[in-house]
Amino acid sequence: MISVKSNKAILLCGGILLEALALIAIVRPGSNTIGERDAFLYFCALVFAFSIGIASFVRHDFSNLTSWWIGMFLLQFGLAPIFCKLLQLDEIDPLAVKALFLVMVGTVAFWAGAKFVDSQSINRRFLPTEPGVRERVMRIALAFLALGTVAKSYMLANGLFSYVSERKQLESSYNYVQWLDVVAGLTISAQIVLTIEYFQARTDARIKFWFYAVTAVNIGFGLLSGMKGQVLVVPILIFLIGSLVTMKRQWRVVGIGFALLLILIPLNNFYREEVHSGGAITSVASGNAAYSRAVTSANEDSNSALTSFALEGIASRLNLLPIIAFVERNDENLAALEGDEKIWMIPFYPFVPRFLWKNKPILDKGRRMSLAMDGIETSATAVTPIGDLLVMGGVTALFIGMFFVGITIQWITNLLSGDYGAKVLFIYVSLFTKLYGVEFDIFMLFTSIIQALCVILVVSYCIYGGKIFGTGRQLAPNMLNQKLWLTRQ
Repeated sequence: MISVKSNKAILLCGGILLEALALIAIVRPGSNTIGERDAFLYFCALVFAFSIGIASFVRHDFSNLTSWWIGMFLLQFGLAPIFCKLLQLDEIDPLAVKALFLVMVGTVAFWAGAKFVDSQSINRRFLPTEPGVRERVMRIALAFLALGTVAKSYMLANGLFSYVSERKQLESSYNYVQWLDVVAGLTISAQIVLTIEYFQARTDARIKFWFYAVTAVNIGFGLLSGMKGQVLVVPILIFLIGSLVTMKRQWRVVGIGFALLLILIPLNNFYREEVHSGGAITSVASGNAAYSRAVTSANEDSNSALTSFALEGIASRLNLLPIIAFVERNDENLAALEGDEKIWMIPFYPFVPRFLWKNKPILDKGRRMSLAMDGIETSATAVTPIGDLLVMGGVTALFIGMFFVGITIQWITNLLSGDYGAKVLFIYVSLFTKLYGVEFDIFMLFTSIIQALCVILVVSYCIYGGKIFGTGRQLAPNMLNQKLWLTRQ
């Protein structure tokens, strides 16, 4: 009988053989270059080999943050460029093939780093919350929802809220706006807590009401923000928590999320145009008015045109390969990307307030990348960890840097090992919602993890108690209650 390891080896060897045959077939004898058509074929062969490697050696569990990141590497650097090519949105040339190869090198280094510290148990189980603890958790979650709603309302009214903010007002408020962001983020903390409780007690009318209420609040503010990510994070965390509490995939949530994305992309673009022409959104009423005009503009197009626009928008938004190709094409002319932030600042950068550090670097490498690529200063382009490391030091920096990124992401994934309770799930999901995108530059990635972890540990302590630096496994119920709850599932 062929073992699982033998099957993996056969799959991997088959993928490498197919890639080698594709290379022999498309590179003509005596030629040192490949044409655009041949480049596309070789690119597809590389993507196939990439997929085989992931299918063979990566856990098929996208509630696992490490697996999620590797899946996003394949999707955003491999599959999305093919979709863009088929939709005639972009071309795949020999430089794109080289860029994908570099992404694969970075992914291998990421995977190696993750395996180096992987201690996650295959058999995981959620331990339900004690009824006495649940009452206190609910009260604190609702208090956080109220605080976060007040903070977001204040930011909205004063032109400080996300994409629809007034730029001059935002720049003059850097000293305190990051603290407002922390308080505003409590609506997402409340969403996570109430979603955990909802999937433990779906029949409880009170919990169900507050679950739907907090979902409506977060989606409402997400729509007003003009940021698709602030809307989509809600179905992502519902899918994640539902899967990790019930141990069943929440495919209905995935379907709802995809339908929401199809509707959101054209509507969000029309909404942003209204913001550009009409100025900052400073109230729910002005946001509703802007959306009303956006819906009117959308209705002027046919359904097929809107669907086509949405699909093209999804493909273009997901496609990150042009960034790597740009870095490779301009590897000797990327001085414009350099800022005042230095790697050695990472450990203390999140903790020093701007009013004490007058020249504290502004983390806007995305704006610098947009300016370098497209000459647009008012937008931001994802630098990605892979692109940033290539800028720092080429392939050597890429391999070493992605190895340490893999260690960091796997360390977070290891939180869910064996039996875990509501507190550790809250910490994990909170970190997941900060890191589900693979678009950070290296400085932003590590400072975001440090800052988010400190805030999340304090928030989790306020909600669940226990030790402030503990994961709260002591909050799990006794064995009898565990067996009763698991039997009901």
